[in-house]
Amino acid sequence: MTKIVGSAMVGSDMLDVHLANGHILLLDCQKMLTLSKFAVDMDLDKIRKLRYDEGQLFWEAGQTLTLAEIFSLVASEDGVGSDLRDC
Repeated sequence: MTKIVGSAMVGSDMLDVHLANGHILLLDCQKMLTLSKFAVDMDLDKIRKLRYDEGQLFWEAGQTLTLAEIFSLVASEDGVGSDLRDC
């Protein structure tokens, strides 16, 4: 499986995730805030302050998105992976 090699905010509410295989995934931060794991103590300003390692994105408040969860978000029709709604 590929690895995360970078991440940055694009505009005011999009997050791009750079992968080792050269692909870039775009996530809608407004839709991320609808996930239960982000519903508490998160807003767009806090989402912008993310960090990453090879397999996940993480934030100071303790929220994480693994690479598998990111792929699920991107693959979902509504932009929010249905299997992540109850995380």
